Amino acid sequence: MDAGKKEWRSCEWKWSWAAIAVLSIAVVYAFISQQVFWIIMGLWALGIALYPVVLWRDVKHVLPFEVLLFISIPFLIFLSNLFVDPSKELWYGTALRLGEIMAIFLIGFMTMLSLQVYTTLRMDRRFAVLFTIILTTALSVFFAIGDVISGALFNITTIETNTELMLDLISSFLGGIGMGIILDLYLKHNRFERFERFALGCELEAVQ
Repeated sequence: MDAGKKEWRSCEWKWSWAAIAVLSIAVVYAFISQQVFWIIMGLWALGIALYPVVLWRDVKHVLPFEVLLFISIPFLIFLSNLFVDPSKELWYGTALRLGEIMAIFLIGFMTMLSLQVYTTLRMDRRFAVLFTIILTTALSVFFAIGDVISGALFNITTIETNTELMLDLISSFLGGIGMGIILDLYLKHNRFERFERFALGCELEAVQ
């Protein structure tokens, strides 16, 4: 292996922490702006990302950077509110809605991957895809119910019409299918060697 590749691999965990920093800023901003959805999603993502760091007390024991950078995308969309005026930028509402949908199915992907890495749970690839789809859809339904309750109790809602609700559920379902396929390919082609470089110390078996 050439020196350049070794140097890149040795600092990959730093990119993971850059993504964790984005998640942390998003959570703080969500608390300040009282955005319940982003608070829950952000804390969930941070919990998964920081669990191995706390468990092994080593900053290099962290999820691979591409996973964390991937999950940080919807949170970057959320944080764009700091730099734009939502009342003047018509695209922001649509982008934020897409970000919420992305957060749901990416959290499903991240949760499924973490179960494979951190626990003794092992699933074959077909079941892993199915589980990711089910988890993603369940999360979407959970937040849709929460939105209805929030509207009834506090008159605060993000889903205005039945069409928006149906589009959210369908988008989350399709996103879950996409994430399930990505999870399948990711575990198939990376296997233990990929996670070993991040000192996860897990015994991630090849998923057959």
